Amino acid sequence: VGLDEEGLLIINRQTKSINHLKNPFRDEYNNIVSIAIDKFSRLWLASLGGMSVYESKDSSFVNFKSNMFHGCGQYSGRVSFKDSNKRIWFGGEKGLQLINPEKYKKPSIEYLGLKQDDSFEYKQDSVFYYNNANMDFKILSSNYDKNLELRYELFLESVDTVWRACEHIIEIRNLEEGEYKLKTRATVDGRNYTYSKPVYFTVLQQERISTMYIVILILTIILIIAVVYIVYTGRNKTGFDVEDVKAEDLISKRFEIFNLTGNVSDSDALFLDKLLIVLKTNCTNPEFSVEYFENEMSLGHATFYRKLKSITDVSANNIIKKYRLDLSKNILIKSANVSETAYSVGFNDAKYFGRCFKQEYGITPKEYILKMPTNQD
Repeated sequence: VGLDEEGLLIINRQTKSINHLKNPFRDEYNNIVSIAIDKFSRLWLASLGGMSVYESKDSSFVNFKSNMFHGCGQYSGRVSFKDSNKRIWFGGEKGLQLINPEKYKKPSIEYLGLKQDDSFEYKQDSVFYYNNANMDFKILSSNYDKNLELRYELFLESVDTVWRACEHIIEIRNLEEGEYKLKTRATVDGRNYTYSKPVYFTVLQQERISTMYIVILILTIILIIAVVYIVYTGRNKTGFDVEDVKAEDLISKRFEIFNLTGNVSDSDALFLDKLLIVLKTNCTNPEFSVEYFENEMSLGHATFYRKLKSITDVSANNIIKKYRLDLSKNILIKSANVSETAYSVGFNDAKYFGRCFKQEYGITPKEYILKMPTNQD
């Protein structure tokens, strides 16, 4: 059984047991819309993130990004078919996707390495001065499909206590003087890892600050002042005026949309307020997605996810959905038309809107309309 944003349920009707599984990669892969099983007992899971293959023998998920589907578009709910040749067809909003399970072989990563840039291989035991200790490493991997979803992790001894997720470009900033050992690994299924050779380097503090460092420092300060000026004059990059939103409305929405249980810091409050402004400006656009959200916030996927996770447990998908549902309440009172309301707040499917509304508020949109006073605007 595929769940909305909650992964997969495996129900054993003989033992009457239920096993709840979640894809360990991105949240979008846990929003399953269609399922098919091949003759090898593998589950093919169409989701908002793309296509996943689940193998019960090792309880592993292998994920393929949505950009591999060559025009199929977002998958449609419960639209799959297995033909006489045991091939699987999935339906999407722009066409069909054909999968031949016999040609599928579980991918693997045979090589994993590090480069400091595109020009040369990383040299072990190199010495980096303090003002050059801001380093970027690029993880190199081979023998895997470019459409495959990989998860990278790093471990920097003397800094980390556990492995932590990272992108294929690793940014290391502001290290203190000392010796370091950097290790990386990657996985295609969240269970089997390929490890790179460890990299050793030493950071020494430079006695004299270079002229270039001073110039960079001055330019950085000027840039920060410019950014602060832009923020406090009330304009963000979407063109929406911060002053158009009352402070008390923003505070109220923070607790309602993000499920906050206590106060947040000033910097976190500013981040959440910007989220609300982006939502207000774009939520009625049916193409407004998590990726669109990240671009509007000028953040990469991993940075956006970590920032959001550190403040609230609500996923980006749920935030968009909750905001649209909250907006729909006022529109339902005015229009009393469920379908028109669903489309006007960015939902593509009125039935899906109805299910989400009842899940959030405990009543259907029609029941909500009937409960509202008739003399209200």
